[in-house]
Amino acid sequence: MLLDATSRSTTPSPGSNFGTNAQALYLERFAAVLLAAWMMAWAVTGCLQMRRPGLATMGVLLSLTPMLAYLGGAVNPNTFEIVAAYALVACSLAFFANPDGPAAQTMFRRAMIAAAIVGSTRILGPAWLGVWALGLLIIYGKSAWTLTWTSRSRRLLLVPVLAVIANIVWLQYSGVDNIRKEPLFDLSLWERIRLSAHSMNGVLTQMIGNFGWLDTPLPPNLWIAYTAVILFVIGTVWAVLTPRHALAALAILVLSWVLPVMLQAWKLNLQGPVWQGRYMLPTVGMIPIMIMALAANSPASDTNWNGRLARWSRIGSIGVLAVLHLWAFQVMMRRNVSGIRAEDMPPAEWADWAPPLGSTALFVSLAVVMAGWLTLLARTRMSVEAQAPAAMNSSAER
Repeated sequence: MLLDATSRSTTPSPGSNFGTNAQALYLERFAAVLLAAWMMAWAVTGCLQMRRPGLATMGVLLSLTPMLAYLGGAVNPNTFEIVAAYALVACSLAFFANPDGPAAQTMFRRAMIAAAIVGSTRILGPAWLGVWALGLLIIYGKSAWTLTWTSRSRRLLLVPVLAVIANIVWLQYSGVDNIRKEPLFDLSLWERIRLSAHSMNGVLTQMIGNFGWLDTPLPPNLWIAYTAVILFVIGTVWAVLTPRHALAALAILVLSWVLPVMLQAWKLNLQGPVWQGRYMLPTVGMIPIMIMALAANSPASDTNWNGRLARWSRIGSIGVLAVLHLWAFQVMMRRNVSGIRAEDMPPAEWADWAPPLGSTALFVSLAVVMAGWLTLLARTRMSVEAQAPAAMNSSAER
């Protein structure tokens, strides 16, 4: 994960007990990287439980946008919320794919812990849990509840429930839901919804990347290419999804837009339009992981949709995303590091970011990590051709 060069706070932190404030900032970022890596590891291991683990893992890589990579080392709760949502999706799908398997209870427990993180980290967490619960109900119907309730680890359902209750109680008594006493606007509900929708449409590209003080957006060619590659990879597996799978993906996508519009409209008179595109990554990022994991468990014959050409074209697409990540990193190297002082300077006069290791070392490190991921992905099984028939039984075929 890339280290964010901006501080989330200028006040002393617990990390300052171990050194100066400057040293504490890097200690906090190191801790943030470990937390993000923890949840991403759970997301990947969940995908590795599928019949075609390499194909499922691609979903995690598709959802790891440059914006999330940038946030990965930032002291920002949004990062933990996003990666926990990814772990929740992968682990819960792994559980439902084979609820009687040797890893089922581990996947269930991890899903509950990830759900508790999503439900308690930020104000909108309970809404995101509701979106995913709806997705599971659409995919599995009544068995979503039956398999969950009959799990040996079902007591852990209390963990996310208590997390959501704690979140709601904190919201009620902290006062953060009303940051102003006097409203900024006096708009009707319909006017607020229209303004909220308009502002929401303007920040969607931030899910791919907008760095610094939201003043260093990725070039249009970059985010368009990035989005096109994601859609291409999803398109190669869409045909094997069932109608329920497709409906769940579309429902999550629609709710990822509708809920923020309505939630922002609710408080718009008091707060104005405050939504940032990255706030939608917990739910929008669920979709590639869900689609690729469900396709990876498809009983359809590989010959019809998952031949060698299709598999290598997907790996090539992930390679294109790696190149786009490097391009995004280059863009981030030339971003606003002057804060509000930059308002009086043209972008050409902004100082370059000077991280401790130097931009060249970080760029090479990122390239090595990307190459390692591509190598591992190419060596991970993408089909069931070589898989023993006994290992191919899953709940998806029942």
